[in-house]
Amino acid sequence: ELVIMPEALASVFSIHLNPDFPFRDETWIAVAFERNAYDNTRMPEWFFRVASHQFARSGAVGLLIQGDYFSEAGLSEVTVEPFEWSSYQEFMLRPEAYSLEYRMASSDLQCGVWADADITVFGGEPTLMTAVIDELGGANVLLEHMRQEFLLGDISGYQEMDEYFQRLLFPGLRKAGGASAP
Repeated sequence: ELVIMPEALASVFSIHLNPDFPFRDETWIAVAFERNAYDNTRMPEWFFRVASHQFARSGAVGLLIQGDYFSEAGLSEVTVEPFEWSSYQEFMLRPEAYSLEYRMASSDLQCGVWADADITVFGGEPTLMTAVIDELGGANVLLEHMRQEFLLGDISGYQEMDEYFQRLLFPGLRKAGGASAP
């Protein structure tokens, strides 16, 4: 059985408490989803399926999942699930898998998910993430999806949030070492 150390999973994420970008590798590209728009899977199936196709293409790549309530529920601190929708969905919808916050990463540490009570951010290595985004219609399509999901089309009323979405998708807009959250 594969034993995953929490440190390996943690290596994907920013060391800042409230990071402007939740991943340690600032070259990664990311997208966000409104956590409450989905069940405990925290993201849309259409996105997960495309992302898992790109990031787990070999089939040997698993998905590491760490939830803040796993210990209390009797689960391993980090569990490993197949990086495909039906297994992921089945695990995340189990009552004992419920947590307020999650950290996830592919077993090869090429992508990660940071999810709290409000937002889910999925980020990954630029080449693979660009392929995901292109398959879904391009960065502008995903930016518009995030705007609709979070801002209900009112970009002017939520300018800081909109700028955050743009920084997720376009690494060139990020300040190095930024530590301010939206």
